[in-house]
Amino acid sequence: MHPESGAHDGISRRRLLKTGMAGMVGAGGLAVLGHGGIGAAGAAATTRTADTTRGPAARTLPLNEDWLFAPMSLGDQGDQSFTLVTLPHTVTELSWRQWDPTTWQRTWSYRKHFDVDPQLNGLRLFADFDGALTGATVSINGEPVGEHLGGYLPFGVELTDHVRDRDNVLAVELDSRFNLDVPPNVPDGSPTAVDFWQPGGLYRSVSLRAVPHTFLADVFAKPVDVLSDTPRVDVECTVDAASVPDRPVRVEIALLDGDRQVATTSVDADISEAGSNVVRASLTGLGDVRLWDVDDPYLYTVVATLVVDERAVHDHTRRIGLRQAEFTGQGFLLNGRRHQLFGLNRHQFYPFAGGSMPDRVQRKDAEMLRNELNCTIVRCSHYPQAEAFLDACDELGLLVFDEVPGWQYLGDESWRELAYRDVHDMVVRDRNHPSVIIWGARLNETRDHADFYGSTRDLAHSLDDSRPTTGSMIAFRHGSTEFVQDVFSYNDYRRHDGHASLQPPRTDRPYLVTEAVGTLSGGARFYRRTDPVAVQQDQAVSHAYVHDIAASDERYCGLIAWCGFDYPSGTGNQHQGIKTPGVVDLFRFPKPGAAFYRSQVDPQVRPVIVPAFTWDFGPQSPPDGPGADAVVCSNCDRLELFVGGEHHATAQPDRERFPHLAHPPFLVDLTVDGSALPELRIDGYVGDELVLSRSFSADPSGDALTVRADDAELDADGTDATRISFEVLDRHGATRPYVQGEVGIEVDGPADLVGESPFAFGDSGGVGAVWVRSRRNTPGPVTVTVTHPELGSDQVTIHTRNVPPGGPPPPAVSVGTHAERALIVPGRTTTVTARVTNKEQPALRDVDVSVAVPHGWTARPATPTTIAALQPGQSATVRWEVDVPADAAPGNAVVDTRATFTLRTSRTSVSSAASVVIASTVAAARNNTGTSSDDDVDQGNLDGVGNSYSRQALAAEGLDAGATVRHDGLDFSWPDVPPGQPDNIVATGQTVFVDGAGERLGVLGASSSGSVSGPGVVHYTDGSTATFTLTLDDWWYEPGPANEIVAATPYVNSQGLGGRPRGQRDHTVRIFAASAPLDPAKTVEAVTLPAGGSTGPGRVTGMHLFALAVG
Repeated sequence: MHPESGAHDGISRRRLLKTGMAGMVGAGGLAVLGHGGIGAAGAAATTRTADTTRGPAARTLPLNEDWLFAPMSLGDQGDQSFTLVTLPHTVTELSWRQWDPTTWQRTWSYRKHFDVDPQLNGLRLFADFDGALTGATVSINGEPVGEHLGGYLPFGVELTDHVRDRDNVLAVELDSRFNLDVPPNVPDGSPTAVDFWQPGGLYRSVSLRAVPHTFLADVFAKPVDVLSDTPRVDVECTVDAASVPDRPVRVEIALLDGDRQVATTSVDADISEAGSNVVRASLTGLGDVRLWDVDDPYLYTVVATLVVDERAVHDHTRRIGLRQAEFTGQGFLLNGRRHQLFGLNRHQFYPFAGGSMPDRVQRKDAEMLRNELNCTIVRCSHYPQAEAFLDACDELGLLVFDEVPGWQYLGDESWRELAYRDVHDMVVRDRNHPSVIIWGARLNETRDHADFYGSTRDLAHSLDDSRPTTGSMIAFRHGSTEFVQDVFSYNDYRRHDGHASLQPPRTDRPYLVTEAVGTLSGGARFYRRTDPVAVQQDQAVSHAYVHDIAASDERYCGLIAWCGFDYPSGTGNQHQGIKTPGVVDLFRFPKPGAAFYRSQVDPQVRPVIVPAFTWDFGPQSPPDGPGADAVVCSNCDRLELFVGGEHHATAQPDRERFPHLAHPPFLVDLTVDGSALPELRIDGYVGDELVLSRSFSADPSGDALTVRADDAELDADGTDATRISFEVLDRHGATRPYVQGEVGIEVDGPADLVGESPFAFGDSGGVGAVWVRSRRNTPGPVTVTVTHPELGSDQVTIHTRNVPPGGPPPPAVSVGTHAERALIVPGRTTTVTARVTNKEQPALRDVDVSVAVPHGWTARPATPTTIAALQPGQSATVRWEVDVPADAAPGNAVVDTRATFTLRTSRTSVSSAASVVIASTVAAARNNTGTSSDDDVDQGNLDGVGNSYSRQALAAEGLDAGATVRHDGLDFSWPDVPPGQPDNIVATGQTVFVDGAGERLGVLGASSSGSVSGPGVVHYTDGSTATFTLTLDDWWYEPGPANEIVAATPYVNSQGLGGRPRGQRDHTVRIFAASAPLDPAKTVEAVTLPAGGSTGPGRVTGMHLFALAVG
């Protein structure tokens, strides 16, 4: 958190007394005086100097370093099973795709050892957590001090009565299971019941806060009448008193413009009881003020100082902006003028790290949305996001729709109580941010509940009456009569006349479109960088259509489209566990479809020419160019296009299709002969002045791999990070699409790779990124080199700089764990190897290496497990023979190895893990009944909403129970199971025995609730593995090019759930065939299926596999 951002806020004193928790307050806005602090306990303990000085009796220190972490609940066990981590932290290693929720759905342990500086004696101490997914139980020195359920808002615990001078242990038992009864989770559902993965962890910062016994817990500074001649700021200060003070107390408040004092006031505080007491005052006489606006986000500072017996004991700082925001029936008004809201939704999750990215990285998303995509509003879907992101929005002029956690589910009373709490905590945390203009106090796309949502509206108003409330409504609730919030927000995926469209606005209250296009009303289910050029252009045009409609009628306050960035998910139209509706991909590269947003800026600010296609004539691109309606997005008045050096066309903005946009797309006939690889040049004119010229090469011989860093410097604090991006550019600097192969990534210097190497360059469309994270107290140059087998290599160098207070660097020791075979056959023995490396440290002494295997397995050392000394640069290998019992349960298993050693005078450890899989038979893996008899439709429920294939209709197509089905040279066995028994596998990452040799792995099946594509693994009998990608289309629709129809039945059996007709419904459903290549020289032993499927309860999402074959 940045010091200027002010404090966190939290639960009431009443709830403190009930739960033992204290309200989350001012990490950034609280003071630190002099020196002193906390450090790791024991011999490694250091005296810390705090970050800033503001008040005479308060200090805040970060607690992000030297946490001990274990992948299990360890209670009061010793530290020997823990490894050292730095926050923010995610509990499991993640790739950029195919996240598996089973890897984080359990309880985890975190511990932090620290000493308390004597200067803190007599102060109250709090541990403040900015975010923990999902349920946290906190103790200090073995004493429970609080619990918190919910992953997206801050909380705090008071430690005052439980700390000692030396070797305190702050412990967190973190429950990351999905079935916790808390928003947005569904207690009896699978993780796919919510449209975004939620990997667990202490994924935001933790700090220790020391305050006097009476302190300022919160300050809310509300600008009032800023457009009048007498603007003022009403200030509400919450004073928290451990006991009733026996001396006079007052609060002094100042409004600052930089170093200039604009206004001051002082008010006596009547502290009549212990706990929270509210003091109110107004800052008047402000004179001429500078308003906060999207194009001039000017910020002031409010400082409140608590004075006890004429001595200033505590102060609290907030940044504010003076602005007036109004939603009306004639649109949105900012500072009295109509402003058309133009924006995108944002999820906060990143490749490789989940949500655990530091402030610098969070801010980059805001910078891209405002400065590159020209958005003036972002919706924080579907939960409150990092405060560093909101800080950046304040500074950039990016308006914010702030929303409590929720997605299509409204739970029982206890669940709703937590949702109500979330509204309170969100408003209190974020109400000083001038960028926030509306509260999402109704949970996204949930059912009507007028009483409950009336209470959340009233709660938000009671905490902040300067902003309206809203909540995004799903499509079929456009006409709801039970909507009780102030602004009607609507997720609009209407499609009309072959393109994305919008419903007319409601007229009973202000109207805002909060989702549109996505992959629902656009022309494609996926918008991947690897998709054809027509798909890329469709995304740009679809977004242009809906924004044009929104701009056509002043009753639309604006439109926030779906969405800004691709995000990991296991639901709906996802490919390899990634949903791709973003105009920016997961690695933060704008797609060609982002061209529309990039062009919506005044050319006096910057002229823009961005084609919504890539100029390429390779094997995956059209040989005759991007087509008759090629889309070029620009803010110029006229474009002149040249192909192969010859003038090709003059283009004007398409104001016929997009009459209400400031800068409509240009549609140009670019049907050309690409055989000679002609160059494209586009000249842009504003009036008669040439303002920009861009060229694009079709000749790949001039292509180059290019590596960039978002930042030149990082803080060497162990948490700071920056993105390292890499792409292939043509000779003019334009992106080359469809580049194949892998790249290797090497990091040289004091930083760690947050990513994977090799990186599947071809799968990501020829662009990619990793992040590098600094190492604590280890400054110096960091060089990242990226190498492609054909395009060579490029590198970039950044520098990490020391930041106070300094100290010794962390251990640079690693242990790598390797299992001889990824596939474990029950009843056999496998070999596990641990390799311990001392990278840059003095010699390690007394190195003990141990292994932990699943319950019931046994491990026998095959080499010595103790190493007397390991010199800098040396490695050592330890092996065990592991016996796997014959009754080992199918699924994924983890083998952990740990190296414990003495470094200087401290005993510490590092660990790593290897995942192995235990296969099952196909029959044992069946987990869904997808067929039913026509006379008993309740036997089957393929999709979780009561629909199934008819056994009789399938038999008529040759798919009778036990039948041999030959398709495209492969022989399949249709399941021979009785009616009502599981007959298909919903793919959730299971490994099943499939034997044989051949050129292809084939499957018969289909997906429900959307087409699904994902990677799997083939396990060969020689111990080698190979990955493959499998796509199965939705059974309800015609297939795409990756699937062939094996059977189509004219009706579906329906249980009549959800108002659907019962019995035989006249709708064609299909069984598809799909395949993946194999190595014909090897024999298949087993196959790991793609992950991400949901088996219910509720809607079933994923691939349904009825039969597999090799041949």
